[in-house]
Amino acid sequence: MKNKNNFKHQQYNGYYFITLTTKNKKDYFGKIEKDRVVLNKRGEIAKMNWAGISAKFSEVSLDEFIIMPNHVHAIMIFKVKAAKSKNEEKLNQILDNFKRCARFDINQAFPRAKKFEWQKSTEVREIHNEGELFDMRYYIDSNPIRWDMDPENLMRDLKAKR
Repeated sequence: MKNKNNFKHQQYNGYYFITLTTKNKKDYFGKIEKDRVVLNKRGEIAKMNWAGISAKFSEVSLDEFIIMPNHVHAIMIFKVKAAKSKNEEKLNQILDNFKRCARFDINQAFPRAKKFEWQKSTEVREIHNEGELFDMRYYIDSNPIRWDMDPENLMRDLKAKR
């Protein structure tokens, strides 16, 4: 039985759930209308940069992702099995590259606007099994529907007071 659990864990070695948030949780990327994300130009730039990760880094593939008004949720998968420490080191490089490129492109597109920044911290969670992968995909897909309750939504409390 112990070997079976280890095998299941190994099947999902290299699967990561990621959350990247804008500085001060500011809604840079768009808005939610009728439970759907409507991206503005900044959001489209972030989406384009995220979608380009696999072209820059062949060792990963992108699974589900969503650009929300002030954060990004995504699942990234390493194609080749490696030690957890190696994956996490490479993952940090990839995420730093994404944040740097998206920030640069957004600031180039809006030179007169206040400079776009990401929060310094990034939330990364390893996915261990099929159930967790299903849950994370569902969480990403349903994120716009839950926006009014989302702690990332700073407007939530203002709407509730009306």
